[in-house]
Amino acid sequence: MNDLERGVKEEGTVYSNESEVVWNEIIAKHDFIIAAGGIVYNEEGKILIIERLGKWDLPKGKLEEGEDIPTCAVREVMEECGVEDITLGQELISTYHTYPYKGVASLKRTYWFRMYTSHKGELIPQAEEDITKAQWIHPSDLSMVLENTYASIAELLKEEMEWYHQNS
Repeated sequence: MNDLERGVKEEGTVYSNESEVVWNEIIAKHDFIIAAGGIVYNEEGKILIIERLGKWDLPKGKLEEGEDIPTCAVREVMEECGVEDITLGQELISTYHTYPYKGVASLKRTYWFRMYTSHKGELIPQAEEDITKAQWIHPSDLSMVLENTYASIAELLKEEMEWYHQNS
């Protein structure tokens, strides 16, 4: 864990027999943020992906005060991509990732949901959130995304690909 804290390693996995102790140490050293987002399918069975800061990502964002997590997930997809008519589906795994924000070490837990939309209009990437591209991609083409994404997003998408192949 020390290599992660010092920035020697960009990402990693922490193993411990004392998971609660380690978790409490991690929480104490980070600003803890709750976020939500989605794996959004259109009527053609394609998934919505975005490009943010040069990496493929999924639409997600921070929980606002007084907002519940499912509402946050839908709002963030709408804001980040201009998608309307979203139906919330199954809650998926949550992911965690750390990053520096304004000089503070942040730990973000993101709640993920499978979503569906009948939206046929143009996708509008939210530039103020550093999103440069929003597009639909067929699940069979997700390997392109896995080559240039974050570890937590890759794990989520791998699980989604398994689900997709079992249910299509």
